[in-house]
Amino acid sequence: RPGHELRIEKNDFELILDNLPLLVCRVDRDLRFRYINKEYQRLFGISPEAVVGRPILEAIGHDAFLRNLPFAKRALAGERVTADAWMTALSGETRYGIVTYMPDVDPNGIVQGYFCLVADISEVKSAESALRESEGRTRLIIDMAPDAVISADELSAITGWNPQAEAIFGWSSQEAIGRHLYDLIIPPDYRDAHRRGIDHFLATGEGPVLNKRIEISAIHRDGREFPVELTITPVKLGAAYAFDAFLRDITERKRAESALRESEVLLRIAGRTAKL
Repeated sequence: RPGHELRIEKNDFELILDNLPLLVCRVDRDLRFRYINKEYQRLFGISPEAVVGRPILEAIGHDAFLRNLPFAKRALAGERVTADAWMTALSGETRYGIVTYMPDVDPNGIVQGYFCLVADISEVKSAESALRESEGRTRLIIDMAPDAVISADELSAITGWNPQAEAIFGWSSQEAIGRHLYDLIIPPDYRDAHRRGIDHFLATGEGPVLNKRIEISAIHRDGREFPVELTITPVKLGAAYAFDAFLRDITERKRAESALRESEVLLRIAGRTAKL
């Protein structure tokens, strides 16, 4: 009877392990496989008969054995350890996992081996890699943009400042980030209106100048004011907002427009004079 009950408990335990979305194996103190679950079998294409009772050195290979050995020793000393691991599946595909080495302790408190539990998070890792690549491309686009691209939080503290912003306003990225927009680039006459506009948007979700191209004055590091073309786009980040501003120095365009208007006036005067 006691032996029958033990088999039932063991079978139930293995049934649970076989239905976990984890790779699970049990290794004894002599570093021999004693159990592998179905997910472990599926990923690596091996059967329990092929590995159970064999030294893990023979089953997983010399390089993988050496990578795992320090963690195995810590688990056999009674320590729970978590580590990252790269795995090669039966298909030849490289998979990424988070591995937990958990001591297998008997009722007397003696460590008889360890369990190795692996969470395969390859898809998460791939998504993170794709996100980093996308962020890198976005950063490259922003850095190469012909316009100043400035990002700020709800308090108008600057969080992004591309190379063109450095060229247009005279402040380096290191100097600008963390400071407030109204301290660096907004002329004194516009600062109160800027604060009121941000407060109004945060309270109502409305901003008459947001997502529109407007012309306004900005201020250079040396104190001179100059005309810019500005577009501000709000971005929702969780419960908070951030703002991306795209600015273009239109000083030369304004000069050209002024010169054109002066030329048109002179032409009209010349035309009237010729008729007299």
